[in-house]
Amino acid sequence: MHWLIKEKIKRLELWNSKGFAPPVKILLYPTNRCNINCVYCNNTYIRKMNRFNFREELSSEELEFIIKEGLELGIREWCIQGGGEPLMLKDLPRLIELIKSYPKKTLCLLVTNGTLFTEKIIKKFVEIELDEINFSISSPVKNDDNELRGPNSFEKSTRNLLLFKKYKKILGRHKPFIRINSILTARIFNLIPKFLYFCKKFGVDELVLNPLRIQSEVREELEKGNPVLKSLILTEKMKEHVRKNIPKYYEISRKLGVGLQINGIDELKGVTVSNKTLNKKASSSNENKNKSLFNAYCFEPFLTILIGPNGEVGWCCGSEYENSPLNIQQSTLKEVWTSSLFERIRKRMLEHKPLENCFYCGFRDISKKLEKEVKS
Repeated sequence: MHWLIKEKIKRLELWNSKGFAPPVKILLYPTNRCNINCVYCNNTYIRKMNRFNFREELSSEELEFIIKEGLELGIREWCIQGGGEPLMLKDLPRLIELIKSYPKKTLCLLVTNGTLFTEKIIKKFVEIELDEINFSISSPVKNDDNELRGPNSFEKSTRNLLLFKKYKKILGRHKPFIRINSILTARIFNLIPKFLYFCKKFGVDELVLNPLRIQSEVREELEKGNPVLKSLILTEKMKEHVRKNIPKYYEISRKLGVGLQINGIDELKGVTVSNKTLNKKASSSNENKNKSLFNAYCFEPFLTILIGPNGEVGWCCGSEYENSPLNIQQSTLKEVWTSSLFERIRKRMLEHKPLENCFYCGFRDISKKLEKEVKS
């Protein structure tokens, strides 16, 4: 069992026996700024409407203070991602180095579009053994990827993948673990084997395919008839093609030595969650409630703090942190963690009363893996 899973179980055991444990994970969103405009990204359209307040984003000094406080509080997992491209923050390499220089074991993950790396940054990340990097690449086909993410995105990302491969070999390091996160669309539903061979060629350790989730601004674009967005929607026939070939894909993955995750399998089977079923699901969940922590609907509020670009605070990546009454600029991490807001959310999880966003969670497959470890 991975050391971080053990640490999470240890914290959950403390919650169960003592009624309190410090957080183990921070989701840090440094900025909403981005250098590319992915057609399926909700924030692409929000940026075009000038709805982000970039001037009020946390400074490098404020982020450094949060990191130091978090490390002392007991944070062991740092996921640096967000609504924009983290490497738009020039100080990010120094902040990541601060995390990795901490004497106690930490895991740091960077989620990036992969286009802004310099060779100097790549060499540094290999030297300090940054644990994981997720590249967001839309397709193994250059023209498709550039159309969906922006001109030359494919060329820049693949160049940087090869540089990571080069420096890992030169320096004799296995880290960072390189993962490609992609959206399973009509453009790539029949290219999964090709994508796996692409990963092998460019030194990628794992390919993760997630379902396309249509959020408000993207939905509006679809309703306007955006032809590129329309070309991404999977038909039932395409879903069936993927579902039937999953064993084949995993066999190719095994032979190549490239990991593969296909999340949201239920959605490939045509299982969807509509507003009409939300109350029914919540009611069913509530009937089977068990207030033991190990039977909670979700563990995230017992483990995680999210910090948005402007200091907004949430308890998971699905929380509507933009509307949070809490802000890290006015509160310490400990005050956030012990706040009445977090207490209310934890109570709901214990009582199996999920929030509406919980039913659209794109990470339930990952959460279920931790649940299995806990229950075993």
